[in-house]
Amino acid sequence: ADPHLLSVIRIVDRDGSNPPLKGREIGKRKRANMAAAMTTSSEDIEQLLEAMAFKTKIGQLSQVDINLMINEDKTALRQDLVDHYIGELAIGSVLNVPSSDFPWNTQDFRKAMAMIQRTAKKHGQPPVIWGLDSVHGANYVHGRLVTPQPINLAATFNREHSRMAGVLASQDTRRAGLNWLFSPLLGISWEPKWSRVYETFGEDPFVVGELALHMIRGIQQTDDAVVDNNNSSNNTTTAIIPSKAAACAKHFLGYSIPHNGHDRTPSWVPTRHLYQYFLPPWQKVASEVETVMESYTETDGVPNVANRAALNGILRHRLGFDGVLVTDYNEIYNQNEWHGTAESKAAAVLQSMQEGTVDMSMIPWDADEYLDALKQYHEQNDISDERIDVSARRVIELKHRLAMFDEEVTEDNVDFTDPTDDDIELVMNMTRESIVLAKNADDILPLNPAESYKVLVTGPTSNSLSYQSGGWTWQWQGSFPEDEDKWFSYGTTVLGAMRNNDALQWDVHYACGVDVMGGECEDATKDANEQTQPSKKSGNKALNTVKGWVGWGDDDPVSYVAIEQAIHDAKDKDYAIICVGEESYTEKPGDIRSSRLPQGQYALVEAIKANTDAKIILVYFGGRPRLLSDMVEHADAVLVGFLPGPMAGDAIYEILTGVTNPSGKLPITYPKFEDSAGSPYMHAVSDRCTEDTGEPLPHYDYVQCEVQWPFGHGLSYSKFDYSDLKVASNGIHHGYHKRDGDLPVSVTVTNSGSMEGYDSVMLFSFDEFRSTTPEYKRLRGFEKVFLHAGESKKITIPIPVSDLHFVGPHDDSHYIYESLQFRIGVGAHTDCRNMEDGQDDALCSDPIALTVDEDYIGACEAACDLWKTSGCMKFAKLDSQSCWDKCTAIGQDNSLQMNNDGWGYNYVHCLENLVWNNDFNADSSQCWKMTTFCRDVLATPGMDELGHGATPDQFVGNHGGMLALILSIVAGLVATVCIIGAMRGGFRKKRGASDDIQFMGLPTSYPVD
Repeated sequence: ADPHLLSVIRIVDRDGSNPPLKGREIGKRKRANMAAAMTTSSEDIEQLLEAMAFKTKIGQLSQVDINLMINEDKTALRQDLVDHYIGELAIGSVLNVPSSDFPWNTQDFRKAMAMIQRTAKKHGQPPVIWGLDSVHGANYVHGRLVTPQPINLAATFNREHSRMAGVLASQDTRRAGLNWLFSPLLGISWEPKWSRVYETFGEDPFVVGELALHMIRGIQQTDDAVVDNNNSSNNTTTAIIPSKAAACAKHFLGYSIPHNGHDRTPSWVPTRHLYQYFLPPWQKVASEVETVMESYTETDGVPNVANRAALNGILRHRLGFDGVLVTDYNEIYNQNEWHGTAESKAAAVLQSMQEGTVDMSMIPWDADEYLDALKQYHEQNDISDERIDVSARRVIELKHRLAMFDEEVTEDNVDFTDPTDDDIELVMNMTRESIVLAKNADDILPLNPAESYKVLVTGPTSNSLSYQSGGWTWQWQGSFPEDEDKWFSYGTTVLGAMRNNDALQWDVHYACGVDVMGGECEDATKDANEQTQPSKKSGNKALNTVKGWVGWGDDDPVSYVAIEQAIHDAKDKDYAIICVGEESYTEKPGDIRSSRLPQGQYALVEAIKANTDAKIILVYFGGRPRLLSDMVEHADAVLVGFLPGPMAGDAIYEILTGVTNPSGKLPITYPKFEDSAGSPYMHAVSDRCTEDTGEPLPHYDYVQCEVQWPFGHGLSYSKFDYSDLKVASNGIHHGYHKRDGDLPVSVTVTNSGSMEGYDSVMLFSFDEFRSTTPEYKRLRGFEKVFLHAGESKKITIPIPVSDLHFVGPHDDSHYIYESLQFRIGVGAHTDCRNMEDGQDDALCSDPIALTVDEDYIGACEAACDLWKTSGCMKFAKLDSQSCWDKCTAIGQDNSLQMNNDGWGYNYVHCLENLVWNNDFNADSSQCWKMTTFCRDVLATPGMDELGHGATPDQFVGNHGGMLALILSIVAGLVATVCIIGAMRGGFRKKRGASDDIQFMGLPTSYPVD
């Protein structure tokens, strides 16, 4: 018997009464004591790992789809299948929602989770963690609240809304017994056609990082107790079990910029952009988020699931993330089935284990083959015990932190009551603040609800909860409009809100106009006396639908019966509320090849504009910024709704009638043309367009690219004025030994309108010149403020000086500081680059000087920081000052080509590979590597990374060049004698000789096979 194993068993048993075991009994006792150990969260995790069978360890690295265990009618799990996967295979995690034709509610999920945990306990396995895509509330748990999609939360520019969206999603997911939420998404949205734009927080790295961080904090907030609505009379409370959830930041890294806009196509992102823009959100959350998900994409030709540079170099080492890393769906096998980088599924398993740092693999449908591959490669020593243990440890530590070894999920130890009024109002506020008033010509909004207006509501998204909620709502691709009664337990469409509000005195009519594909639609909700007979003009409905889908309409836009009906109904109306947009989708099934909407939707707006006197109020619902084109010109007012969720109808009603003052701001640039020029807003100053003069080419006027609406745009019924813009200093400094902290910027905001409301104050920087092409502008801070009519507030936003660094010209993965000048501007429309007309003078600061030390070198800063964090300075007899002096001294030698990089970035990269390695320890057993595996810069002072500079006789020490020459000759002679002796069979170790290392004779000929 393994004495170490027996000691573990004795420790776990604690009572000392168990005698040593022999033979097969060890395995039985091992499982029993494993279960006993897991009943307390105080048990040492290392002891748990030692007690685990190999099967259990690799089971912890496996995540399968819950549909593998579900019964035929999709109503519950099958115990025999749960026994197989959880008990026999020791699977450590499941994911997904049952693929059923009816929704699962809180009780359904909790019953399934309780069965899984009972089964794990029965078989002596660790508790099982269930991951769910709760991306906007508990969007898979029927009857619970869904919050607006992340793009809408970003439009609120309200950090607290993002945090509370995380809190609600966590609470309702945990009520269902599940405590792992695959949310939030940290990609920055730079490709408008991408099918997952709405899952992001927009295009700006600062906004994405801030809102993602607050959502993570909300998700992972420990919920000590909630009000027990079943016993509110005595105000007792009951805790939700599980009491804590893990967030999962996704998708690492660069996934959000597919090169052609199609999901899961390769990401084409320059390394400099990767570090400058895509990495900062991850830098903000890496120390707090429990888990991370890698992505479907490949960056620079290497799939992320096995990308050593991304997962090991950046995520684990540079960001220091030591939590659980999970793959995206089937991504291990996708190396064979999609990316073409592994010749078989088994080879894909080995590739990901050797090249990446994945801990848990979504192998949704084929756990047996994955586990067999791990066993095979482990037996062949291709996958080490250490590699398995590292990942198993991370998974067990996660479950430990989530109290899964202490808390037991049962079917009834939770509050099943409906959402509270406070929670409903909270989500309603999120919805209100997320809708953007993009156009309001002649201030036609708000409309008086007490007036006897005649109003037509029309368009394909005007009467659909599905289209205003989007994908990931009850089902993966969203629910179908025809099944809304089954899936939605609450919510109001735009039509419903206009028809069912008792305070509204409008005469509201409805015509469907066109369907979401731009084709014919049926007015199922119209009154009988409003129906018209189909005309011969309608033609072939199927053909017209296809035409609308591909954007090919008839010459006459009034080509459908439904459009004719809409024109007829709009002729005597004061207003036409036309709701356009997209169907529901996500991921690859949501790919498009053009940003234009189906032609029939444009035709509907054009027809009503051309044939009626009704004022047009356009409402857009969709997950990405589809081109609105001439619709904007035809409309008197435009609301960009994106995907606000089931409460959107009431929110739209409140905005149209002035009950709510709109405050949403665009978190992305809204493009005007198919080329998406001008997007994102922080494009390079050199990114310009040629002005179309209406004359034949060539054109010679180069201008800023025209967009529909810029980032941060959003109107209000109030007028917010900015004044007294003040920067605390007109100069800030960065040096290696003395670094300024924050640059406070203050501005006074005044609500000069007649209605109270919110404003999002945004500060942008405008770099004048720098050594890499600067962005046109860059958001540096934002704050949301509420002001009563006539009220003023002074807002102060600190800008960290560390945010002003950028990736320099000599290395595409390291940040530097540089002496430069920049301005700070307040307001989304403020342009501090073009101030000739003087209109933005008061909204732009005077130039601010950022200065650096005269001897500042970015590579030296990086190198000396690495020496400092390594803990090895004392072994090299260095301190911060001497390290800096030695590195920057190279910069004093103007004869050197690379003098402005000190020791150089190749040296920095080498140090990073050593110091950021998990095995590196700051002691004499490791620190020698700093001057052995990397260039010994301490012995070569004054030499740059190309080997130019000091000659050998200048760095051999105080004995001079002659001593070096003598030592070299002696060493050469000794080596020659040793080699000759070895070749002649000398220096053999004799019997009874010392065990010191001896040279052995080498054969002069070898057998041939």
